[in-house]
Amino acid sequence: MVSTRMHEVEYKMQSSNPIVSICCITYNHEKYIRDTIEGFLMQNTSFPMEIIIHDDCSIDNTVNIIGEYVDKYPELITPIFQKENQYSQGCKIFPIVFERAKGKYIAVCEGDDYWTDPQKLQRQTDFLEAHPEYVMVAENAIFYNLIDETKRKFRELPERDIDTLELLGARPFATASVLFRNLGKKIIPGGEDSGDTILWCHLSKLGKIRYLEDVSSVYRHHSEGVTEGDLIQWSKKMVSWNNTLTQNHPEIDSSVFKKRNLDQFKFPIGNLIANNLYKKAILIADELINATGEPSEYREEVYQLIENLLRQKDNSLSLKIGSAVTTPVNFMQQEIKRLIKIMGMLFQKDQ
Repeated sequence: MVSTRMHEVEYKMQSSNPIVSICCITYNHEKYIRDTIEGFLMQNTSFPMEIIIHDDCSIDNTVNIIGEYVDKYPELITPIFQKENQYSQGCKIFPIVFERAKGKYIAVCEGDDYWTDPQKLQRQTDFLEAHPEYVMVAENAIFYNLIDETKRKFRELPERDIDTLELLGARPFATASVLFRNLGKKIIPGGEDSGDTILWCHLSKLGKIRYLEDVSSVYRHHSEGVTEGDLIQWSKKMVSWNNTLTQNHPEIDSSVFKKRNLDQFKFPIGNLIANNLYKKAILIADELINATGEPSEYREEVYQLIENLLRQKDNSLSLKIGSAVTTPVNFMQQEIKRLIKIMGMLFQKDQ
């Protein structure tokens, strides 16, 4: 088996013909990027590989850390250092990296996740080599919640094939766990919207996807720098992705995509109500509903979501102040009724 650290010369000699291209996208990951790159370098394989790292104009020390590794492994690591943030300009990051990939297979790992199993690439490559009917293989991971410092398995699933419908439900595996065939422009036709679920679902139409129980990576969950505006923008992005998925997969019932949107709406709307920004919650809900392109299909259920969240807030307040103090509760109940009237006017305008 070839170890990158011990046989760097061998890699240099074969670097023009890698079997696996490791594609890493990163932004402001100075706390994590070393673990990510070390996870690449620890891989024991019988074949050469390449590492492509795309930094989207980080404003912390991420670029310098990547540069240290490029200096050590110039024939192995190809950096892409953006001078302007591409994501904020609406550019799709995956296509930028994938078009550089020369390997027969592509592995993806974002800059705040990392690999823990040195046999990951070898095992997954062996599987795809032995099973040409499969286009992708994924594995289990550790879900590491940095907020409360807890760890658990990403999912408790048996080894099996994963179909498109399952990919659209609760995510069955972490992005860092996958290896898929490099199909060139077929990977993301036309460079369309490139969320990972869109990619996996597209690949599921081109071949089978296998899930293995091996735990080979860590998915870090954190909320560093996540603001109210981030939650709103992320929800709008999710709506955009679901619109793309709806177009790409007419064979899937529309209720599946509707549920994905409604589940996502709970986060920004709930956050606003929790912070007593009730009017803004209603206005943002209206924006999200309109972004779906089918507002009449969503208004009634989102109306109910907001009302339920408001009543939960009311109940929480009642428990906190006790029965002896009723004025704040009465005020809140009046506010709920008033807001329901406002919602009624908002949600009736398309009818």
